[in-house]
Parts: sequence; C-alpha cells; structure tokens
Amino acid sequence: VYVSEYRNNRIQVFDTQGRFLRKWGARGSGDGEFNQPQGLAIDGIGNVYVSEYGNDRLQLFDRNGKFLRRWGNDGIGDEQIGWSHSLAIDGDGNVYVSDHWNDRISAFKPTV
Repeated sequence: VYVSEYRNNRIQVFDTQGRFLRKWGARGSGDGEFNQPQGLAIDGIGNVYVSEYGNDRLQLFDRNGKFLRRWGNDGIGDEQIGWSHSLAIDGDGNVYVSDHWNDRISAFKPTV
C-alpha cells in the first residue's frame, strides 16, 4: 500500500498487514522532493507516479523510491499543469492528471 502524504511531503509504503516498509521524499522542488503530493498511481511494472499540487508537476519513481524522471511545470500551455490533483495510468502507460487551475485533464505519453 502506497500513501501520498500531502502535509508531510513524502510517500510511505506498507505491506498488506499494515506494517511499515519504507518512505521517501522531503519538502522541496528538487528531484525526489515534494511540495504537497496529491495523486499517486502504480503502473503494471510497479513504477510509482506522483502528482504534486505545490510544484505543479509529476514525478516517476521505481517501486523502491528511486527517482526516474519528472515532467510538467506551472502554467497553461502544453505540458504545463496548474494545481494537480488525481492521476491515472491507462493500459498503454499514458498518464492523465486532473489540472484544477486550468479546468482540464492533462495527458502525458509514457517514456519509461
């Protein structure tokens, strides 16, 4: 079970019995850091996608929390997000994020 912690700016992982396994993240805007993480989704191979409300971006990690890549930034143009919330991944690996400020769903192609 993966938990996105909005106020603590981290991701925590628990097993199916609720035992703590690991955590990653800290407040910030660098790779692997968070500013109000919101949405969280896991793809078919276990990669973890996190949307951030405060940094207006998405980050991708492996199942152990190793940073892989990020995309998006603040704005209204293509590949820009304003106050991201929920996210989802389809069967082809496309990533969809609710873009609150821009009143839209933004889509990103997989590049893993």
